[in-house]
Amino acid sequence: MPIPTVRLPSGVELPRLAFGTGTALYQSAAAKQVTMALNAGFRFVDGAEVYANEESAGEGIQTFLKSSGLKREDIYVLTKVGKDGMADLQSAVKEEMRKLQVDYLDSYLLHFPPRGKDGLPSNVDAWRQLEKIKAAGLTKSIGVSNWLASDIQQLLDAGLSTPDINQIEFHPYLYANAEYTKLMALQKKHGIVTMTYAALAPFYKSTLPEDGPLNKALTAIAGKNDKRTTAAVLLRWALQRSEGIITTTTSKESRANELLDQLDSNNDAQLHLDEDELKQIDEAGKQHGYENDGSEARRCEFKVADLQHVAALLASPASTPPLVTTTVDTTATHRLTVLYTTLPPPVSGFSFKGGRPRCFAFWQEFQKCYVQADTPSDCIGAKEDYLECLHHTKEIARAKEIKDTWIARQTKDAHAAREKGEVRATSSIMDLGLINDTKNDKTDAASSGSESS
Repeated sequence: MPIPTVRLPSGVELPRLAFGTGTALYQSAAAKQVTMALNAGFRFVDGAEVYANEESAGEGIQTFLKSSGLKREDIYVLTKVGKDGMADLQSAVKEEMRKLQVDYLDSYLLHFPPRGKDGLPSNVDAWRQLEKIKAAGLTKSIGVSNWLASDIQQLLDAGLSTPDINQIEFHPYLYANAEYTKLMALQKKHGIVTMTYAALAPFYKSTLPEDGPLNKALTAIAGKNDKRTTAAVLLRWALQRSEGIITTTTSKESRANELLDQLDSNNDAQLHLDEDELKQIDEAGKQHGYENDGSEARRCEFKVADLQHVAALLASPASTPPLVTTTVDTTATHRLTVLYTTLPPPVSGFSFKGGRPRCFAFWQEFQKCYVQADTPSDCIGAKEDYLECLHHTKEIARAKEIKDTWIARQTKDAHAAREKGEVRATSSIMDLGLINDTKNDKTDAASSGSESS
């Protein structure tokens, strides 16, 4: 089953379909799923330090190699360094290789732009360390993830090598975003390959209507031949518009086979989208796009000085609909309380169900604004709510006792941080260890395109 490949600026060739070990597998054993994916025909495994499952992913790789008779050079392994490893990249890459049980990486990425914040190196200094790692033969190629055009431009201005890869969230709701337009133009100019995640995000953004313009366009295009499904059309759109690599995740062998079949180069004639079809999807996504809600494309640049600043942004004319109340108490709770009158569209890079009061904790991570459903038990009704971040999104269902346990722990952690005079900073992904994940075809289809980065 031939999968098309893409050549990186460094000359390394990678398959255009990767199996991701984040999101649904985040901080969970991944050995079984990795082995399943490789047996199905995947040859590219995408991981990260922050996923905290490298050892089990490595076990899955080794199990496959032993049973298949293939060699290390027959598969491709990529991982990303997070905040913990950023200070000492040489040690971090060796630790990742140890956990993954490989003696080299095919690609090593900076998971986010450090920008010299919170004791981390500057973008330029971090990239210089990555260049040394490549020169030492520890990885064949190097790249970045979640970087903006302005971040990459810093490397170019310093006369450094260009990244081979930038892995970013990529789907029709983001394609018209002004930041993405600049980023894609810069990457095309310098030959930087786009590696995508969350390609199927439009299928599981619960605030977006099922009968919206994008779903209508996908359904119409998929109906033109039997080989096409709406998921296949969306993946093909991402493959053709990014001209790069698609990352998917699934726990089902049948789904893995479907994904491989959709990107099988033998099926190009039936699955390829013509320019008119691509434009239909572009336009439909733009109608519900994340920059068309008045947020002025703040998704990637929404920086938080303090909670008052967050309140000011949310209460600005750019926020629609206007907030009924916006209150902030930084001395006692470090929380922002917002009341909406109606179900709002995404606002300033995040969205949530409306109509009731709720409390959310705001903090900075990766120099972006993240919002967590960190709800105190005395916030009436809010415990039954949930929040969607544009990054690391997955629709989940939690039993009440599990939800209460999670909230209690988060509240305890927040109190401890306040006693130290700190604003708590935690992972932007909900603790999946406390989630009772409902497995059905819809959520699994969603996770197939939602590998987190």
